[in-house]
Amino acid sequence: MYVRELRGTGRRLRRPHPGDEVDLRLCLGLVRELASPTVVARVQELRASDVDRVRVRVVKVPRGDVLAVEDAVKVEAPELIGETGDPTVYVSLKFLDLPTI
Repeated sequence: MYVRELRGTGRRLRRPHPGDEVDLRLCLGLVRELASPTVVARVQELRASDVDRVRVRVVKVPRGDVLAVEDAVKVEAPELIGETGDPTVYVSLKFLDLPTI
């Protein structure tokens, strides 16, 4: 099982599994995708401090043999969420640094 990268490179990335720790890239596209204004503000604050990645834990992954980079996974990101009751957020696979296979 793998993630197919759709940007023409043909690279195959290892599919994340619940419990995996991966880096989340704090790029402008991620800010556009996030729904919570609090999380957006935190990402922008980290980016202003020259932080371009944070370590997150994968919580939930869609079913299927092949995932596209646009598919969303649920990650635990307490560094982004802060003191809320639920430290999880959904992000597209394209924002995660996944190893190639």
